Amino acid sequence: MKRNIYLVRHGQTDWNLQGLWQGFQGPGLNDTGREQSELAASALRETGASVLYSSDLPRAMETAEIIGQKLGGLQYRCHTGLRERGLGPLAGKKTSEILEEYPNLEFSHGILGTNNIPGAEEWDSYVQRCVDCFNELAGASEGDMILVTHGGVILVIAQYITGSWDTGIVKNGAVLKISEENGKFTMETLDHNTK
Repeated sequence: MKRNIYLVRHGQTDWNLQGLWQGFQGPGLNDTGREQSELAASALRETGASVLYSSDLPRAMETAEIIGQKLGGLQYRCHTGLRERGLGPLAGKKTSEILEEYPNLEFSHGILGTNNIPGAEEWDSYVQRCVDCFNELAGASEGDMILVTHGGVILVIAQYITGSWDTGIVKNGAVLKISEENGKFTMETLDHNTK
């Protein structure tokens, strides 16, 4: 039996707008982020998804709340495995500020990549957390589901499924569609909101 899992990146926050790294921190959605969440909900309206999970960070929960309301009052459940990478002392800083403190950091795929920074979540642990969470939630339901999460988490899951980092960081409010048939996952479409 074929079913779909939709990964949604949370809507925009003021920290996104200002180019600040968020990790576990950062504010809820701004007005544009709420509009992006509405657009994502519209794209998901005809999917028939009956299960909605969210990261427990405010920007994701607010996005999930908007999507759930638009899908007829679908209640979301939080899962800490869907959180963005914990950035510790780097949260709330711009890339230029981070590079002043850590001039040897290498940014790859639009994120901090495999760099391990004191106080931040280790890269390998983060990747394993994302993959374990995806497999756990995918195995918890046979129907279509929506996972509201973060750009880095979506990147890691996309790489896990496709074997490539080419997806990059998707835009705020983007919806990624993953199909599963007989235990095999394929990434079918990547729909970026234009807002």
